[in-house]
Amino acid sequence: MSAIIEARRIMLARRGRTMTLRRVAATSPAVSYASVTGTGYSRVLPADPPAGVAQGRLGQLAIEIGVPDADPDGYGSPRSGDEVLDNGASYGVIDARPLYDGPDRAGWTLLVRGDNA
Repeated sequence: MSAIIEARRIMLARRGRTMTLRRVAATSPAVSYASVTGTGYSRVLPADPPAGVAQGRLGQLAIEIGVPDADPDGYGSPRSGDEVLDNGASYGVIDARPLYDGPDRAGWTLLVRGDNA
């Protein structure tokens, strides 16, 4: 494991809390969700969004989340339209950006809006 990935894991362990990512898996006969749990933390974005992110009402909040240890529902990668459940709050994912250290994925930065954004 690289030093960058190890440092990120330590930061998530210190600052993070359990969060759930979910998306609608089926709507018939009832709504069901695919979900995965990981450790993450939120941070406020600067007034101007990062380069390459669509302008508009972003909600000004990003969630840094690690790579989940297990993916029992076959959730896969986070994407726009997913939902983050964090300590009773719900956030809609606007953009999901993977973070890599060489070929190894170190986690995700999720741009979100919702309850507290």
